[in-house]
Amino acid sequence: ERVIELTEYRASLAEYLKLRMHAIAPNLTYIVGELVGARLISQAGSLMSLAKHPSSTVQILGAEKALFRALKAKSSTPKYGLIYHASLVGQAPPNLKGKISRVLA
Repeated sequence: ERVIELTEYRASLAEYLKLRMHAIAPNLTYIVGELVGARLISQAGSLMSLAKHPSSTVQILGAEKALFRALKAKSSTPKYGLIYHASLVGQAPPNLKGKISRVLA
């Protein structure tokens, strides 16, 4: 009974997120989807803050920990953060994922 209740609640939250994202950021929603768009806005702090970030920052948004670890160790930096979860990046062949995430950012 509790599982069914939680499943229904999750479905209602998903529908709410879909409606809010289409109202607030329709272009972002169309490009990366509702969930990834909401996570990007959340990580940036606001939609205006996300819009002001350079594309290189948007590309690795959500991977700050890995970025600073790579800079400290002088190894290669991450190619993508939250954008990796966008369907366009997920469907791309492995050798093109970095390029597609740059274009999306």
